[in-house]
Amino acid sequence: MCHNVIDPGPPTNIVLTQIGCRRVQVTWTPPAGFPEATYHVYVNRDFVNINGIEVTENSYATNSLLVNFNVTIQVRATTGTYLSVPAISDTLTIRGKVILTLVEL
Repeated sequence: MCHNVIDPGPPTNIVLTQIGCRRVQVTWTPPAGFPEATYHVYVNRDFVNINGIEVTENSYATNSLLVNFNVTIQVRATTGTYLSVPAISDTLTIRGKVILTLVEL
């Protein structure tokens, strides 16, 4: 017996926008024909995966990123039984001021 696996395909048009000194929002277009897909979002900092989360919307904002680090985000669509290949964003370098506070001991 053959089972049909429905491949949603990867999301498209991934856009990263820095919306604070340590915050980035990612948005994407759902795969064609799968407007109700669920997504797995992976945040990578300098090629190291620092977190992954499941979301139901076609956007996600991440916090606590470090200034002057490069960030890429991978988004995979799932229909519950099949996980698409990842769509990978362009690299974004987090910009902002590094503030050092001296503490007297």
